[in-house]
Amino acid sequence: MKKRCVVFGGGGFIGSHLTEALVNTNYEVAVFARGSNKDISNLSKVIDKITFIKGDIQNISLIKKFVKRDDIIFDFISSSLP
Repeated sequence: MKKRCVVFGGGGFIGSHLTEALVNTNYEVAVFARGSNKDISNLSKVIDKITFIKGDIQNISLIKKFVKRDDIIFDFISSSLP
């Protein structure tokens, strides 16, 4: 059984490169991101190989729905707002 990784902010520059590396290393990958056109563009090489979860990090019920106890979590969420 493949280990699953969840990459928060996986559509950004760093997160998308990590996502590609994880997919190429044969991990099951879920990306949690806002779903902007830039997110989709950054993930274009692997979008058909991942689970893409469009959402807001403040939506705790959505996170609880998709994150499982044994998942490996990477957090690359950032904001330009203080």
